[in-house]
Amino acid sequence: MLHLTLVLTIPLGQTAPSDPAQGQSEAPAADTATTPTSPTGTPAGESAATATDGAGTPEAMTPGIWYTTPHMTEVRSGPNHANYPFLRVPAGTPLEVKGDAFGYAKIATTGPAFRTSTGWILIDADEADSYKLSDDGVTGTITSTCQVMAPDLNSTNIDDAFRWVGVLQGGDTVDVIETVSTAGGGEAWRIRMPATAEGWVPVDALRRAGEGESTTWPQGNFPKGLTGTPDSPLTNWAKWSDHRTAWADAMQAEAQKAAEAARLAEAAAAAEADRIRREAQAAAEARAEAEALAAKQEEEAKRAYVNDRFRSLEALVNATSISGLDDRAASRLVEAYTKIANEEAEAHPDLAHLATFRADQIRLGMEINADRDSISGLRAQVEQSTDDLTAEAQSLSTIADYVIQGRLAVSLVFDGQNKPIMYRIEDPLSGRSLAYLAPSTSLDLSSLLGQRIGVVGTIDFDPDWHVTVVQPDRVDLVSVTP
Repeated sequence: MLHLTLVLTIPLGQTAPSDPAQGQSEAPAADTATTPTSPTGTPAGESAATATDGAGTPEAMTPGIWYTTPHMTEVRSGPNHANYPFLRVPAGTPLEVKGDAFGYAKIATTGPAFRTSTGWILIDADEADSYKLSDDGVTGTITSTCQVMAPDLNSTNIDDAFRWVGVLQGGDTVDVIETVSTAGGGEAWRIRMPATAEGWVPVDALRRAGEGESTTWPQGNFPKGLTGTPDSPLTNWAKWSDHRTAWADAMQAEAQKAAEAARLAEAAAAAEADRIRREAQAAAEARAEAEALAAKQEEEAKRAYVNDRFRSLEALVNATSISGLDDRAASRLVEAYTKIANEEAEAHPDLAHLATFRADQIRLGMEINADRDSISGLRAQVEQSTDDLTAEAQSLSTIADYVIQGRLAVSLVFDGQNKPIMYRIEDPLSGRSLAYLAPSTSLDLSSLLGQRIGVVGTIDFDPDWHVTVVQPDRVDLVSVTP
């Protein structure tokens, strides 16, 4: 392991930043170590970092549960864009904010976002005595202080995991997912990210919890036997099988909830369609009223003033269905009628009233067209949800005679360089390696990466590489979700 010593120049009366991620920021030393800070960690003379509420109004960043707003937010290893990301989370993900600095919020690695997040412990050959691995290889004990390194999402090379996001003390234990040999006789442990680590996200990517959103961590509904870090099916298949029925029942309950949500969405779409129908009927009645009024006006004043532009527009509208007009054409008609109404407001108020009525009628037609497109989109979403639920139900009801099940992933160890190429089958809850899957020319395994699979074939222990290897005869996708 490469050891770096960072020397900070601190004026009298100031203290160095206590946060590990701030200490490893790539900003110049003059901008970090010598800048006075307030008790909250915000540079003196600057206002505290602010996020925005749902309406875009700035608000102060305070500790607590906040939610991400962009489509995808990167959790970085320090309060700077130059610090690489080690996790990406979708919009609406709850995060526990502990503080802020330099426009970034410091977050704890707790909650649902970090349930499967991992880190690295890099062990030099001459420090191996300070790290004890249990006989089953799943629990590591630290006997002295060590750093937890964040993985680089943009690289699969362990050497690129050089930024530390947490510190472990002597006596701490960690869940070990994978062990890898490193250069110089060293070793690296891939571990479940400890709750004492920290990450950084831009403050403008966060918002406070809205109405109905939780300000505490939601509790999962997994069966009791499947919470925490369950034993691998390979080492304790009987225990896993005992809880499979409860897990399947929980998944079925989730599917029923999703079906109910789809039914409610369909009902809402039907109600919206009924509203649009009633508005269209009202518009038709209003149009009939306008036409009757226009006929009466025409009959009473055949020799009265006639606006040629209005007459041309009326001929065009009467010859064309408003529902068949695109937004551009409809907008131009509205603009033309509005101009006539403004010009004739004083001299010919009846004509101005007709022009205004026609402009409003065209606007209503544009809204109906937009609502019709929205209903088509909702119907497509309902159909897709129905298909997904059907596939999920079929998956839950089908149990094959698999020698192993798990999530298919790429192995960083068996990568074809110093060791043969093999896929890794990992525990879907803990992320721990269960076995390695040998490639097959007759099976397209790359398309199943990240999915939960079941393998029919043979399973053996490879004495050369000291791992369990599965020779597949058939590989099935057993779940539509990882």
